[in-house]
Amino acid sequence: MPNKFTCAYDRLLSKIKKNVPTSDLYYTTTTITSALKQKKKRKELKYEITTSKYADYLNLNRKTREYFNSVLKQGSNDYFMDQLSKTCLNGLIIEVKLTGKVTEGIIIHEGRNTVYFVTKMNKVKEFNKKNKNFIVKIENRRYLMIGSNLKHNRF
Repeated sequence: MPNKFTCAYDRLLSKIKKNVPTSDLYYTTTTITSALKQKKKRKELKYEITTSKYADYLNLNRKTREYFNSVLKQGSNDYFMDQLSKTCLNGLIIEVKLTGKVTEGIIIHEGRNTVYFVTKMNKVKEFNKKNKNFIVKIENRRYLMIGSNLKHNRF
């Protein structure tokens, strides 16, 4: 038994072959299936984020520190700041003031508007970039990142 998408496709194909103008021609099944896939991916990502542990991201933190140390050795401080503002911040240790106290953790996901990080107590926190300034810690240096100045499409 053919499913409803195949029947709809066959019906549209026959109308296209007959060259009959109709508003049904704008109907596509790919937009429906891709929207469902995107919703499923977002749900999986949310589950992965909420079940994250601090120890799982220590290796990512080590690799990110190695990368930024190599960038520091390559050029000037201006070059480093340029690279820091263009690069994804996943794996870096940050400090941010949430609910009146400073919280430290490793960034596990940076989205367009939000940052998710996991603390040493294995609690996942999130904050809106637009409303927060946060400090990125790389080795013995601390860099202030102004969330409202971070571009959405920088990486």
